[in-house]
Amino acid sequence: MRYYPELPAQRIRAILGDVVVVALVAFFAWLGLTVNDTFDDVASLGRGVEEAGNSVQGGFEDAGGLVEDVPIVGGALDDALTEAGAETGGNTAELGAQGESAVEDTPACSVG
Repeated sequence: MRYYPELPAQRIRAILGDVVVVALVAFFAWLGLTVNDTFDDVASLGRGVEEAGNSVQGGFEDAGGLVEDVPIVGGALDDALTEAGAETGGNTAELGAQGESAVEDTPACSVG
Protein backbone atom coordinates (compact mmCIF):
# COMPACT_ATOMS: atom_id res chain seq x y z
CA MET A 1 0.00 0.00 0.00
CA ARG A 2 1.36 3.42 -0.98
CA TYR A 3 0.77 6.53 1.07
CA TYR A 4 1.59 8.94 -1.74
CA PRO A 5 1.03 8.80 -5.52
CA GLU A 6 3.81 7.64 -7.84
CA LEU A 7 3.72 10.65 -10.11
CA PRO A 8 6.09 13.37 -8.81
CA ALA A 9 3.66 16.28 -9.28
CA GLN A 10 0.83 14.50 -7.45
CA ARG A 11 3.20 13.29 -4.73
CA ILE A 12 4.51 16.83 -4.09
CA ARG A 13 0.96 18.18 -3.97
CA ALA A 14 -0.11 15.46 -1.49
CA ILE A 15 2.95 16.02 0.72
CA LEU A 16 2.42 19.80 0.70
CA GLY A 17 -1.22 19.27 1.67
CA ASP A 18 -0.15 17.10 4.61
CA VAL A 19 2.46 19.66 5.70
CA VAL A 20 -0.18 22.42 5.60
CA VAL A 21 -2.58 20.35 7.75
CA VAL A 22 0.14 19.57 10.32
CA ALA A 23 1.18 23.24 10.41
CA LEU A 24 -2.44 24.34 10.95
CA VAL A 25 -2.93 21.80 13.77
CA ALA A 26 0.27 23.04 15.44
CA PHE A 27 -0.79 26.68 14.99
CA PHE A 28 -4.23 26.14 16.51
CA ALA A 29 -2.75 24.17 19.42
CA TRP A 30 -0.33 27.05 20.09
CA LEU A 31 -3.17 29.57 19.78
CA GLY A 32 -5.31 27.63 22.27
CA LEU A 33 -2.49 27.48 24.81
CA THR A 34 -1.80 31.19 24.38
CA VAL A 35 -5.45 32.11 24.97
CA ASN A 36 -5.58 29.83 28.02
CA ASP A 37 -2.44 31.44 29.47
CA THR A 38 -3.92 34.90 28.89
CA PHE A 39 -7.09 33.97 30.78
CA ASP A 40 -4.95 32.60 33.62
CA ASP A 41 -3.11 35.94 33.77
CA VAL A 42 -6.41 37.83 33.97
CA ALA A 43 -7.71 35.48 36.68
CA SER A 44 -4.56 36.13 38.71
CA LEU A 45 -5.69 39.74 39.10
CA GLY A 46 -8.76 38.52 40.99
CA ARG A 47 -6.59 36.23 43.13
CA GLY A 48 -4.35 39.20 43.99
CA VAL A 49 -7.31 41.34 45.02
CA GLU A 50 -8.65 38.47 47.12
CA GLU A 51 -5.30 38.00 48.87
CA ALA A 52 -5.03 41.73 49.55
CA GLY A 53 -8.53 41.79 51.04
CA ASN A 54 -7.74 38.80 53.24
CA SER A 55 -4.57 40.54 54.45
CA VAL A 56 -6.49 43.69 55.35
CA GLN A 57 -9.14 41.69 57.16
CA GLY A 58 -6.49 39.70 59.02
CA GLY A 59 -4.72 42.91 60.04
CA PHE A 60 -7.89 44.34 61.55
CA GLU A 61 -8.59 41.06 63.36
CA ASP A 62 -5.03 40.98 64.73
CA ALA A 63 -5.37 44.58 65.93
CA GLY A 64 -8.66 43.68 67.58
CA GLY A 65 -7.02 40.78 69.34
CA LEU A 66 -4.32 43.07 70.72
CA VAL A 67 -6.79 45.55 72.26
CA GLU A 68 -9.26 42.94 73.47
CA ASP A 69 -7.83 42.89 77.00
CA VAL A 70 -7.95 46.68 77.47
CA PRO A 71 -10.18 47.38 80.47
CA ILE A 72 -13.70 48.69 79.84
CA VAL A 73 -13.40 49.35 76.07
CA GLY A 74 -11.34 46.34 74.93
CA GLY A 75 -14.26 44.14 73.91
CA ALA A 76 -15.98 46.95 72.04
CA LEU A 77 -12.74 47.88 70.26
CA ASP A 78 -12.14 44.25 69.32
CA ASP A 79 -15.65 43.95 67.91
CA ALA A 80 -15.36 47.26 66.04
CA LEU A 81 -12.00 46.37 64.49
CA THR A 82 -13.14 42.87 63.54
CA GLU A 83 -16.27 44.32 61.93
CA ALA A 84 -14.25 46.96 60.12
CA GLY A 85 -11.97 44.24 58.76
CA ALA A 86 -14.92 42.23 57.54
CA GLU A 87 -16.50 45.29 55.92
CA THR A 88 -13.34 46.45 54.16
CA GLY A 89 -10.99 43.54 53.58
CA GLY A 90 -13.73 40.91 53.64
CA ASN A 91 -15.73 42.69 50.94
CA THR A 92 -12.59 43.22 48.87
CA ALA A 93 -11.64 39.54 49.15
CA GLU A 94 -15.15 38.54 48.11
CA LEU A 95 -15.03 40.82 45.06
CA GLY A 96 -11.64 39.40 44.09
CA ALA A 97 -12.98 35.85 44.34
CA GLN A 98 -15.99 36.82 42.22
CA GLY A 99 -13.72 38.37 39.58
CA GLU A 100 -11.53 35.27 39.43
CA SER A 101 -14.62 33.08 39.22
CA ALA A 102 -16.08 35.19 36.42
CA VAL A 103 -12.91 34.82 34.35
CA GLU A 104 -12.72 31.08 34.97
CA ASP A 105 -16.40 30.64 34.06
CA THR A 106 -15.86 32.32 30.68
CA PRO A 107 -16.71 29.75 27.94
CA ALA A 108 -13.30 30.13 26.26
CA CYS A 109 -11.59 29.27 29.53
CA SER A 110 -13.76 26.35 30.65
CA VAL A 111 -12.18 23.97 28.14
CA GLY A 112 -8.83 23.91 30.03
